[in-house]
Amino acid sequence: MFNKVFTFVSEKKEILIISSIVSAIANFMNILFVPFLILIGLNIVDYSTGVMAAPYRKKKIDSKIGFLGIKKKICF
Repeated sequence: MFNKVFTFVSEKKEILIISSIVSAIANFMNILFVPFLILIGLNIVDYSTGVMAAPYRKKKIDSKIGFLGIKKKICF
């Protein structure tokens, strides 16, 4: 039985790490966790719309430009 549990945990290592990080942030932020999730969701939407709009604006899709935009949003 222990072998099955260990195999399950080792296969789901990424999910375990991500859920641990999210849980730690939720514990630290308490009531501000919901606005934080909304902010992250809107940043993902903004990034994806920027990637989709780049060809229409005759600009190339560059990861440096995308990360610069994310950095700008986080710092403001």
